[in-house]
Amino acid sequence: YRSPQITASSKLRSIGLSEVVCTWIENWLLDRVQRVVVNGTFSTWNKVLSGVPGYLVLGPLLFNLFINDLGMGIISNVSVFAGDTKLCRPVNSIQDVASLQQDLDQLAIWAAKWQMRFNVDKCK
Repeated sequence: YRSPQITASSKLRSIGLSEVVCTWIENWLLDRVQRVVVNGTFSTWNKVLSGVPGYLVLGPLLFNLFINDLGMGIISNVSVFAGDTKLCRPVNSIQDVASLQQDLDQLAIWAAKWQMRFNVDKCK
């Protein structure tokens, strides 16, 4: 998952975090830069436009808060672990197929609303 930082900020407000906490997190996420070092050669600094640092304790916590409502309105079983999401259900009838498709459509709506992208290569 990758999440634009402004979207993350509005998401945190939508789940009821205080304005002080949201502002602190915004300041932590915005205006970050990074560069790459390969064989001792440094790239130029580039602004980080999306994502949350996963190597800090706050990164996974923010991710979990961000996807907390991912399964809302989904009838199938939703399983999320470390950024991987699985949607499953028994398919024994045409109605089961339709229900599964409806759940997939619901996930697509959620992703579009929060400007998230599912890794299509993993969706097979």
